[in-house]
Amino acid sequence: MTPAQARCLEFIRSYVAARGFAPSYDEIVAAMGRRSKAVAVRLVGALEAQGHIRRLPYRARSLEVIERPSPPRLRAAALELAAAAREVLDLEDQGRLRLPRQTAGRLARAADAVLGAAGEEAMPGTAPAPGGRPTTGGGSGAGIRPVSCTAPAPLARPRAAGRLDAG
Repeated sequence: MTPAQARCLEFIRSYVAARGFAPSYDEIVAAMGRRSKAVAVRLVGALEAQGHIRRLPYRARSLEVIERPSPPRLRAAALELAAAAREVLDLEDQGRLRLPRQTAGRLARAADAVLGAAGEEAMPGTAPAPGGRPTTGGGSGAGIRPVSCTAPAPLARPRAAGRLDAG
């Protein structure tokens, strides 16, 4: 984000907080100390492309600032997802849930990666590979129990009423 984009975003954010609605392009131009409305259009377009704001089409003053979660909130959400992955894998270990082998492995590796990045304990039975990426212990299947899984039966397509099949 350029300094001009940051100033523009901060102006839009403070304007909306003070007044309850978004500024016009003319007000953005004045706040930025510029003369051309094209500058405001370009700045707003760049902020929208970066995901900082949203514009509603065909509406005046329709800029909406998109608040992104702070890093502590992201960390909490990631840890919550890792805990949910552990619960799913525990259900699978107890035989109460059947997962395809690849899914169980991906879930365990993802949970371990999140927990490892957060400094938490990795899931039992999985070991980090060189480079810090957890693995299931190579081709031996160590760390993750093989899961017996059958492929779902193909769905039968009902014939349309009144349709004549050739043959």
